[in-house]
Formats: sequence, C-alpha cells, structure tokens
Amino acid sequence: MSANLSEPKPKLTPTVVPRGLRLPGSFAARRAWLMGALVAFVVLVGLAWPAVAQQRLLRAGGAALALAEQAGDEAAAARAVDLLGLAVEADPRSAVLRQRLARAYELDGQPDEALAEWEQAWRLRPDGTLTQQALALAYERAGRYEEADTLWRSLGLHAAQMRALADQFAQAGDHEAARQWRERAQRID
Repeated sequence: MSANLSEPKPKLTPTVVPRGLRLPGSFAARRAWLMGALVAFVVLVGLAWPAVAQQRLLRAGGAALALAEQAGDEAAAARAVDLLGLAVEADPRSAVLRQRLARAYELDGQPDEALAEWEQAWRLRPDGTLTQQALALAYERAGRYEEADTLWRSLGLHAAQMRALADQFAQAGDHEAARQWRERAQRID
C-alpha cells in the first residue's frame, strides 16, 4: 500500500482558546499556577488516602472476622488480626477497631493480646456496655476474677440477677452458660 501523493495534506490550524479559558499572565505564571494546582491535588489525595485505606482495611478485616466467627476458619482469624491490626495502626484511637481486633485475637487463640485490646477499647470508650461485658469475660478467662467482678458490678448486675440469668440459660438448655452465671453470682455474694 503506497500513500496517495495526489491527496492534499490537511491544513494544521492553531487551536483557538476562548479568552475566558486562557490563564492570564506569562508562560511562567501559568506554569506556576498549574504546579500549585497539581500540588494542591496531590495534598488533597494524600489527606484522603489514609481514610480510604483504613475503610478498606476495616471492611476486609470485618469480612475475615465474620468468616472466622461463622465457619471457625483459623486462617480467616489470622487474616483478620493482620488487617485489623493495620487499621488500628492507622487509627489507634478507634474503640470500634480495637474491639474488632480483640475479637479477632480471641478467635486466633491469642487471649493475652485480646485482653490488651479489650482494655484499650474500654479506656477509649468507658461507657461502652458491650465492651465492659467483653472485658469482664476476658478477665475471667485470664483468671482475673476481682477485676471481672468489679466490671460486672459497674454494669449494675447483682448476685440475684446473675442467678436469674443462670436459670434462664438452664431453661434454654445452655448449661455451660448457666454454670458460669452461677459461679459469678457466688463470687459477687
């Protein structure tokens, strides 16, 4: 295929930019403005990126945690620990992230690390009832009954209420939970 030399060449016409779209000033001023705009864009993206990355870590870690809880998948528990650990590093003042990391540690068979995270979550949000309950349970698993009982009392649970809970669990057929609530009631009395 040879080029047809008889065809006229297209004329190149300069692109005309409407006056309102042109940047005023010299080439150097326009270049400086564009560089400033680029730097501002990079800074904005840099500020937003950690939040986006943290949300992705939280979602992925939450999914791995759910899989570990539902299926008893040890690999998913380890993955949840890794992902949620990175999310906590990105936002160490998040009580929710620390609660999820604590649960992932429990499922991964790391009770000491779980207890440390439950304590951190409680320090960050001492009014969190579920966090107090989880911390009390973690203290019991660690054999730290005085600290657990202090938390149960701070939740407003008395021995009579604990015995009533034990009876309800026994009626529902959960004899292990009933035994645990009876033991708590005896310690609190």
